[in-house]
Amino acid sequence: MFTRRTFLKSGGFALGSFYAGPLFNGREMRTGKRKVLVTVFQRGGMDGLMAVSPLNDSWLKKMRPRLAMFAGRRQGANALIDLDGKFGLHPAFAPLAQYYKEGKLAVVHGVGSSYITRSHPDAQAHMEKSLKSLNEQLLRNTGRESFEAIGHLSKKDLCADQPADGVEYPRSPLGNALKQIAQLIKAEVGLEIAFAETRGWDTHVQQGTGNGTFAQRARDLSSSVAAFWKDVELHHDRVVLMTMTEFGRTVHENGSGGTDHGRASCLFVLGNQVDGGKVHGKIPELDPDALLDGRDLPVTTDFRSVFSGVVSKHLGVSTNQSLFPGWTGNPVELMKS
Repeated sequence: MFTRRTFLKSGGFALGSFYAGPLFNGREMRTGKRKVLVTVFQRGGMDGLMAVSPLNDSWLKKMRPRLAMFAGRRQGANALIDLDGKFGLHPAFAPLAQYYKEGKLAVVHGVGSSYITRSHPDAQAHMEKSLKSLNEQLLRNTGRESFEAIGHLSKKDLCADQPADGVEYPRSPLGNALKQIAQLIKAEVGLEIAFAETRGWDTHVQQGTGNGTFAQRARDLSSSVAAFWKDVELHHDRVVLMTMTEFGRTVHENGSGGTDHGRASCLFVLGNQVDGGKVHGKIPELDPDALLDGRDLPVTTDFRSVFSGVVSKHLGVSTNQSLFPGWTGNPVELMKS
């Protein structure tokens, strides 16, 4: 239930755990039809090579004799969805494939952080700290607007706002979080940034292929995003959703049928103004000599490049230095002019 107390508790925007639902700040709650950025943090380190696999790399089967997946009818339910002849989407992400074909979904591969660590808390804290300048940019003059937004939400009676006809969210923490965010967007209370999260991407044991831990998490994420996107259909021109994860997995599978903490992964960006239908970024051939420490996919795109490219074009935050002080990289051009 959206109550005054709820908003007072979450009125100070912070990057952290949003497992029970979305979090937002006062500035975000100004009334009006504002552009919205929704970010989903995949906590645990998503295996980008399983989410979006290279189709023609002969090393993949050698490195992952039990986990490698391929495209083609012979693969049956385990078949990857061919995106562009070079990369295949895991079948559990099938609800997102149509958006890719429509040119609304982009994949960025080889994404990660310059901060080298295999610790979940350290890697997540680094990413969240890096995004804190962005936070400060959007937190100015929030006090009075927070209370104005609370009053506006009471009038809107968000508790009675149901998903659009035919929309059914997964009954999961992520599904519930995106359902709430959709309610705020449709209520036109001025939401600008919302964060949600999904856990369980730490697939050390029995990762599986078409079924298993990874596939379960992928189905929940893709089904939740698809329900959200349908729910906010009338607002597509002003909404962008993107995913992020703290790091990827090792290229080699381990002895427990899973993968261990690695470096680069991939992410998804969805929106009408996204330069979609493409796999942006790059990854090397999976030859051990091209991997970091002979085991990890190298980071070829800093996650700050993706954020700065999306935020500057979509929300109008203009300079890299104001977003990420001390960072001198270039934004990835993911948004159409």
